[in-house]
Amino acid sequence: MVSSIDWESKDINTVYDVFYEKGTRLGGAYNSLRSRAREVGDEDAVKFWTEQIVALRRERSDVHPDDRAAMVERIERWGSMVSQLDLAERAGACLSAA
Repeated sequence: MVSSIDWESKDINTVYDVFYEKGTRLGGAYNSLRSRAREVGDEDAVKFWTEQIVALRRERSDVHPDDRAAMVERIERWGSMVSQLDLAERAGACLSAA
């Protein structure tokens, strides 16, 4: 997914805010999946999603707030991941309703 936003023209604080919020959105998706796994008693999935949450937090904290290129890469990658998880969730809901 290639962004149509000209990140070079954006203030670094705006880029950081978008970067942080994309991480928050992805972390929320991971947390939701972990909660569902816990509800159905799938401890392997609970462990997997917990590891994803920890890795995401680590990755986000490792990015320097002035590293525009690193933030933009993650904005795009994390946005794509959120879109994929949303599509998978909708597909699963359609399958379970059938």
